[in-house]
This record gives sequence, structure tokens and C-alpha cells, in this order.
Amino acid sequence: MRSSSDAALFRQRAEAFGKDGPITHCLAAGVPAGELLAEPFKIVQTPGLTMMLYEENTTFRQVFTDGRKLLDDPRSAWMGYSVGKWEGDSLVVDTTGFNDRGWLDAFGHSHSEALHVTERFRRRDFGHIECKSQSTIPRFTPRCSP
Repeated sequence: MRSSSDAALFRQRAEAFGKDGPITHCLAAGVPAGELLAEPFKIVQTPGLTMMLYEENTTFRQVFTDGRKLLDDPRSAWMGYSVGKWEGDSLVVDTTGFNDRGWLDAFGHSHSEALHVTERFRRRDFGHIECKSQSTIPRFTPRCSP
């Protein structure tokens, strides 16, 4: 549930054209915003671990693909805590454990630490990866100050 203070914060961020966004302060864009930016990133796959190396601010993300489950109480982080598994030709990544300082997108939509992101990565053809993202924010409690 979004509050009027959250709506006001979003309006303020939108009117400022993102000048106070995390990346303007050399912080990670976060998830899913990192995949939405027009900045290149590399995906490196090893047995049990897939890494995403973002050129923006030299940020990285780890996706554990060794069969482990999401942690019950992960430490809050910009990129969250991610586990992945293969479903056919798609890598399905579940991420929780975010801090509440990131933005969902370049427009400044906020989220709480309860954010849960599910992404599906699929190689469409040579040089193109399709990424579908679904964000769930249970019991949303907005942070009122930027």
C-alpha cells in the first residue's frame, strides 16, 4: 500500500529528473533498475555461481545456482541476495534482502526491504538477452525521506 508521502517523494524525484538517484551518488542502481539502464553488463556463468558485472560504478551481483534456497533473513544490500535455477532455456533468478535506499526504476519509484524480485533471463539470439522482471513488495512501508 502506497502512502501520500510516498507519492510526494516520487513526484519530487520525477520533477528533479533523477538527479538524486543512487547512481548519481556513485551507488549501485540496484535490482531491477540495473537491468533497465542502457549501460552494458556482462554475465559470467560458472558451476554453482552466475555473476553479473555492471560497467556502471563497477558493480557486481552474485546469483547462486548451486541449489540453495533464499535466506530467511538476509543482510540488507543494494543488489539483494539472489538464487537462480534453470527452467528450460531461461535462468530464473529470485532476489530478496534489499535495503530500502534503491529505486525500482529511473523515475524514482521506491521500495521497502520486503521487495522480492523474480527475473527470467533468456538468450533470444546471438547478442541479445531477454529479461522479464516481476517485483513484489508485501506490506509496503515507504521511507519518507530521501
